[in-house]
Amino acid sequence: MTVDTIKIYRGCDKCGMPLHYDAIMSGDETATIPASGLCGHCSGLKPGRKAEYEKEPDYEWLLDAMIDVVKGERRLLRKGASLVSSLPLVNRSGLGVAAGILDSIPAPETRSTYDAMVLYSGGKDSTYMLINLAEKGLKVCAWMLDPGYQSPQTIDNAKRITARLGVELVIDKADKTFADSLFRSGFEIDENSDIELKKGAMTYGSACWPCFSVIAVSASRFANSHRIPLCFIGTQKGQNRLNLEGSGVLSSKQLPKLNELVRKFVDPFKKAIPDQARMLQPDPDSVDFPTVLVPFYELVQKPDKEAQIRYLEERGWVMPKNTGACSSNCMINELGRAVMRSKFGFDLYQVIDSNERRLGHRADEAAYGAPDPKMVKLGAVMLGLSDQELKHLGVQANGEDQNA
Repeated sequence: MTVDTIKIYRGCDKCGMPLHYDAIMSGDETATIPASGLCGHCSGLKPGRKAEYEKEPDYEWLLDAMIDVVKGERRLLRKGASLVSSLPLVNRSGLGVAAGILDSIPAPETRSTYDAMVLYSGGKDSTYMLINLAEKGLKVCAWMLDPGYQSPQTIDNAKRITARLGVELVIDKADKTFADSLFRSGFEIDENSDIELKKGAMTYGSACWPCFSVIAVSASRFANSHRIPLCFIGTQKGQNRLNLEGSGVLSSKQLPKLNELVRKFVDPFKKAIPDQARMLQPDPDSVDFPTVLVPFYELVQKPDKEAQIRYLEERGWVMPKNTGACSSNCMINELGRAVMRSKFGFDLYQVIDSNERRLGHRADEAAYGAPDPKMVKLGAVMLGLSDQELKHLGVQANGEDQNA
């Protein structure tokens, strides 16, 4: 049997959300699958869920206002209340929300090295974001974590793009032995694990959760030490809604603090690594600078994939050929997908795409395709996983699934 035969749980008939996952996240630990074939969101049965927006306005003006703030210019009031009256926020003043978002941005200090940092993977989404921010005149740093799994083409892309933009590229070389151990710990989380660990792995991914934890902690340290006001992240809207609350950053009166997000996101994962938890201390020097996290694609409309790639290729970016269909930078992503499907019957990209479909976006076929066996094998080699370890995880060295 091949990875095509890995057991996949039924998805919602409307949005595709894995019903097994939806039931668990809704508090049904027995994961009862509804006879209706609809998830809690689409059936309208989930209490307290906020309706998503039917229209997707462009909030680039708000991004420009954020940039003005860190540059010491406050033009929001000169833009007029009409600009913020279109904010699709329930029972709140659009002007008040926009003002609150801007007021949540910390003032730069004399020791602040940059106006902003970009969490830069070198992939297509973060590269598009970096180019746009640099062209707006923002003094930005492209910060990248490389624990040893980035495609060589990704590193080449990053160096070439940042050189052309005149942007400083900082590559944080994480300890690969430590990173490898985190991935092994993430891969061990399964249906029988602590409920919070299980929910975390299902929501953020068996491989992505350990990796994002290191990124979050390391980026927080960098932001604190350099007193950086803004930290931009290039996650798509479906990723920004992984808590299943159905609302984006513009439904809040302030931007989330990077340090607070680290505690919310990383601390639960520490249960999986009790002997190494101290290694994920975000701010050992207790600087605790209030850097705010800005999800770029909540403010700027993302072009379709084909147009985005054309745009990037015109600027010297090259699509890697060793990352699989769902990533444009990471060489172990397909292994993570295969392990997650073996453990849970679905993978992270199906959850993300379901959230995108709830927003009215078209389905991403790559999210439902089988992991590439060659890329699964490459990931296993990079992590140093033996055939016995792969068998234990339910994935054979040739990409087959033991549990199918």
